[in-house]
Amino acid sequence: MASALCYGWGLGLAARFADLRPWWVVSLWAGVSALLVVAASLWLRRFDRGPIELLAHRAYGIGCARVPAGKE
Repeated sequence: MASALCYGWGLGLAARFADLRPWWVVSLWAGVSALLVVAASLWLRRFDRGPIELLAHRAYGIGCARVPAGKE
């Protein structure tokens, strides 16, 4: 997310604010961190796992044959 904000292929904020003191970096970090905390909180209200854990769990479930209980 921060690379999309700072590098030229994204918004290019690093080049745009190159002459400023490094305070904009701290502000950007704090903003991105706050956004991630809020997004994670909202996500975990609806789901019991994170998005990557959810995808991994579903992929594992698809790749494994289910064995009925007692037939191990």
